[in-house]
Order: sequence, then C-alpha cells, then structure tokens
Amino acid sequence: MENVRNLALLASRVMVGILFIMHGWLKWSNLEATIAGFEALSVPFPTISAWFAMTVEMAGGVAFIVGIASPLVAVLFSVVSLGALFFAHAGGGFFAAEGGYELVLLLAVVSLGLGLNPGRFALDSLIFGRRSPSNRTKAEGVTTR
Repeated sequence: MENVRNLALLASRVMVGILFIMHGWLKWSNLEATIAGFEALSVPFPTISAWFAMTVEMAGGVAFIVGIASPLVAVLFSVVSLGALFFAHAGGGFFAAEGGYELVLLLAVVSLGLGLNPGRFALDSLIFGRRSPSNRTKAEGVTTR
C-alpha cells in the first residue's frame, strides 16, 4: 500500500509540474504580451513579476516533477497562484470556465500538500532521507501501542 501512495504522490507531482510548466511556457512564448497583461491587471512591477512567474512556473515545474526543493517550490507555486487569484481571477467568481479562481486556488493548495509530502519517489527523499513515523518513534525511544 505504501508503494501505491508513493506512486500517487509522484503522479500528482508530475501532473502539477506539467501544468505549471505549460503556463510558464505560455508566458515565455509571448513575454511582451505577458508583461502587457500584467500591466493591464495592475500587477506591481509587471516586468519583474512576469519574469518571476514564468521562471517559477517553468523551473519550479521541472523541480517539482523530480521532487527537488519540494517545500520551497510549493511555497513559490502558491505565491504565483495566489497572485493570479487576486490580480486576475477574483472578480470572475469561483468557476474557472467563467474566469474564476477555482483552478489557481486548487493549484495553490495542492502544491503545498505535495511539496510538504513529496513521497519516496522524490529526489528530496533520496538525498535527505525520510524517516517513517514508526522509525522515528523507535529512534527516539518512543513506544506506540
């Protein structure tokens, strides 16, 4: 069952990473229009913000897929997503089909969950190790029932 959970976490990280990469690619492929769009939405420092969002989405997407720096990437994804919520989608209501914030809110929350628990099939887990709760309690001398 543990392998199924870890495979589900991997599949989820890959999907979220791909979504962010694709959104970053859209920004990159027409950066001038992206900057103009940020300007029209009154995003502070539109050029810097566009570059920041694009870089976080593309580089962070790759990092998320392989599972490196997962907590940091998750926080950055959430910052970008919440920025999109407040500057672009808040006025559109809830549903994404109507221009609302449903998708960006979902991406912010799911990114945090996956970033804080990327699973065993993440480079973070291979590099830094991951102690399961049962191993931690044994190592700390704590007994469980």
